[in-house]
Parts: sequence; structure tokens; C-alpha cells
Amino acid sequence: MYGNNQFLRQFIFLIFAVLFLQVDVFAEELVAQDELQIAITEMNWASNDQFFLLNNNKIVVVYDSNSLEILDTYKNYNFLATSFFNESDDILRIASVTSDNSLYISSIKQPSISLEEESFRHLAIPFLEEKEIKLADFSKDGNYSAVIYQDNSISLYFRLRYTHQLINRKMEGHKRPIYYLTFSPNGKYFATASDDKKIRIWSTEKNSFETEISFYAKTQAKMDFTFDSSNVLCATGKNELSIKDFNNKKLFSFKTNGLIKDIFARPENKVAILSANNNLEFYDLLTGEYIGMIQSCNSGQVTSVAFSNDSKYVLLGYSDGSAYKINLQEKMILKDQEVPKVRIVEKDEIVVKGYLYEDTFIPTHEYKFSPNANPGSLGVLVDRNHGIKISAGYTALPHPYAAGTRLNLGYVNSDWLYPFYVGVDSRFSFGFPKKDFPYSYLVDETDLSNPFLVSTGLIVPIGIEITPFANGITLLTELSVGCVVHFLWNAQFSQTSVMGKPYPAFVASVSVGGGYKGISLKINGDYDSQLGFLFSADLGFQINLPDFQKGGRK
Repeated sequence: MYGNNQFLRQFIFLIFAVLFLQVDVFAEELVAQDELQIAITEMNWASNDQFFLLNNNKIVVVYDSNSLEILDTYKNYNFLATSFFNESDDILRIASVTSDNSLYISSIKQPSISLEEESFRHLAIPFLEEKEIKLADFSKDGNYSAVIYQDNSISLYFRLRYTHQLINRKMEGHKRPIYYLTFSPNGKYFATASDDKKIRIWSTEKNSFETEISFYAKTQAKMDFTFDSSNVLCATGKNELSIKDFNNKKLFSFKTNGLIKDIFARPENKVAILSANNNLEFYDLLTGEYIGMIQSCNSGQVTSVAFSNDSKYVLLGYSDGSAYKINLQEKMILKDQEVPKVRIVEKDEIVVKGYLYEDTFIPTHEYKFSPNANPGSLGVLVDRNHGIKISAGYTALPHPYAAGTRLNLGYVNSDWLYPFYVGVDSRFSFGFPKKDFPYSYLVDETDLSNPFLVSTGLIVPIGIEITPFANGITLLTELSVGCVVHFLWNAQFSQTSVMGKPYPAFVASVSVGGGYKGISLKINGDYDSQLGFLFSADLGFQINLPDFQKGGRK
């Protein structure tokens, strides 16, 4: 018996040693890659679609959109927002809001323009407010820049091109932190979204907001203006998109296949949705009809999306530093087409290879559509999340015990080892003896008859959860290992309370089950080195915690 326990202990130690070594190696690899490749926070196209830029906060890189050659780079600033604008028909400039509280303007290197022909190469204009900037954005023509400061105040700056001065309008409104900012296509308005669950529409010609629009209260999903700047697109549900006018009146709404992560108005009454599974879904705004989708290109999170002005291409930027240029006409998967099981990345799509780059990528979600119903989401793997999990269970204990109850409280994370989830649980269990309990014990001269079985320990689960049904029901399978300590107790809370010596045990379980909206049910086959083989069932609930990282877009 002792030899078997010793072997089990050594085996467990070996498993955890290998796991820890793998985590360390992986972490070192991420640090090394991260020095060169960090998340793409913003992308933008020039008005003639000849150039585009990638911004990862620490460096802005300008590319020729045809050859994908690097034309220029800008370093040593923290670029919060960047945009192209035309100084003249010949000179193309870049405007950036930087962390040193300045508007930084420069012109890109173009073979047709010599530096002598330019009025300046680089120009830094300080903002009038000496406060830390949190968010910034530019109007499409480059005339306006809106800035959100850390104290939640808003400034709208108008740039006088030829005198290189800034006019500042101060605005106040939201009582809760602002997390999003964008301009309308015509430059007459800009919108801010806040944790107060309100979108405020501001006029670039006034010092106060025009109107206030409510949106879905359980997400920080982005919003956008319609292409004609007359209405607002926002999420009014996890997968419900609504068109609202400036009076907060809902004009039309429809369900989307995936959970809404970001919204992009497109010409000809179309809209693109970045779903939580990192696919781009396209819909008709007039009918809500699903048109098709662009599959994600790697396993990272999409952090930035930018469409070319002629709507022929889309740039996708990822959390690993990858960036792709996608031909919409060639890569669009229409609603009546079968979704490929494998996403093959073409060479002419690759702008930057991040550390998660792969030539072929197996998407984590696929879709099925019913022609007679609103399309519903069908994900092969659940989305990445992490949270606190609470569960209560029943255990069929061996003779001379009748049954037991147990309570688990722990943390679970499906992002670290995606697509697998892993966690750690603290377990407390209570076993009830049968009426004809055959044994009696003497502890500290106190009779311990019909003792209860009390156990406590730590359990490490690892498993995988899938969503094979459009109604959101999930299926899971799980393997867990851990250590517990058993005690015999006479169930007295007074001075006569007696507890026997501890019996440490190794435990392992294989589980299958399902879930719906955070509630899960598992059936377990357990092994306990002290009690033998057992069967148990657990009913649990997971409270999801906020995401580790937020996506951004332009």
C-alpha cells in the first residue's frame, strides 16, 4: 500500500514539474517576442488607398498598400491615435496624438516629393491642457482631433493648417469613465461611450452634446455612425444590433450570429460586425439579412480593423502583433457557402507575422444557418474567459458510509491553455455514516462512534468545453487531480468535539457534463486512494470576471 502511494506521489510531482517547466519556457518566449511584436492598436488608410499605417503605440509603420513595402517608421513616442490627411494634392501627412500631450505632424517619405519641396518634415504642437491623455481620435479630413483626459474631461481641437495652431473647446458630460471615442464620417459629430451605459453625440461646432443614446448595459461593445452620419449603430443585446436616430429612437434591430465585439458601418446600407470569435460578419442594414463573413486569420484576438476607402480590402490587426490585408471579394464566405474547416493564409495577405502566426489556422467557431429563422451562433469552442466557480455536489460513498455532500470554490481560466480550461478548487466535503456503522474509536479518552467523514483539499481541473448547439447549451469533459485530507469527527461543536487523525489521500476524477448560461452539471467518476472508486455529481455556477485585455479599432 505504501509503495503504491509513493509511486502516485512521484508521478504527480513529475506531471506538475513538466507543466511548470512548459509555462516558464512559454513565458520566456512571449517576453522575447513581445519586445518586437505587440498588439496592433490602430490601423488607417490614406484617402487614395495607396498607403496604410499600423500603430502598436510604440511605433507607427507606413506601408505601400500594393507592394506591402515599408515606406516610413516613427518611433520613440507613445502614439495614442494616428491618421492620414492631405496637406495638398501632392503632400500626404500623418497626424498623431502622443503621450507627451502633443499633436505630432509629419509627412511620409514619397519618391515623388523631395524634402526641399515640403514646408516641414516633422512638427510637434503642444495641446493646451497639461493633463494625461486617455483616448484620442481624428476626423476623417484631419481638421479635428478629440481628446479624452484621465479626469474624464473632453477637449475638441481644431487645427489651423497654415499657422500650426490649435483651437481648444472644452466639454463635460459623462459621470462615469469614457472608454470609446469616434468621429462621424462627415466630421460634423463625434461620439463617446461610457460606463454609464450612455453614448453621447457631440457637435464639432458646439460646446455641448447633441443627444444621449442608451445601449446594452452588460457589455462595452463599440458603436459607429451610419455611413451617411445620420444615425447610430449600437449593440442593444449580446447579439442584437440596433439602428437609433439622434433622439434615441430605435429605427430597426436584428440578431447577429456571433456576440458583438465591434461595429463598422459600410457603404450601401451594409454593416460589418466583429464577433467575439474574431470573425467579421456582414449584414444588410435594411433587412438584417446575413450576407457572409471573413474568417479570422490566427488564434489571437483581433485588436484593430480598418477598411480601405474603396471597400475592396480590410486590414486585421491582432494581439500577437500579426497584421493581414484581406481581399473582401475573394475571401468573403457567403451565407450559402460551406465554411472551410481550415483557414489557409495566403502570402499576399501577410503584412506582419506575429508570434501566433501560422500558415494554416483551424478556426475556433463554425456556423450553420436555417433559411427559415434568424441565424444563431454555433461555436465549436467556447470563448476565452475566466471567473470564479462555485459548485455543490453529491457523492456515493462506500460502506459503512451512506452518502456525502461537497462544496467547491475555485478559479477557472480558459485563456491560459486555450482551447482547454484550467483551474484550482478548494473542496470541503461531509460524509454521513450508515445507521449500522460497525466501528467505534477512542480518541483522547472520548468515544468516537458513528463518526462523520470530513474532508478538505485542493483540486486542479483541466478540461474542454464546446457549444455544439445554436441555443447556447455547452458540453464538457474534464480531468482533475488533487490532494485531500480525511478526518473522522463526532459532529459535536462543544468541548466534547473530537476529531480523529488525518488520512491524506490522492484523488483523481474523470467528468462529463453540460452547461447553459454559466450553470453546469457534471457526472464524475472519482478515485480516492483512501476510499477507492466513487461516483459523484456536481451542480455549479461560474461568475465571469472582466476580460484581461480590451480590443481597439479605427
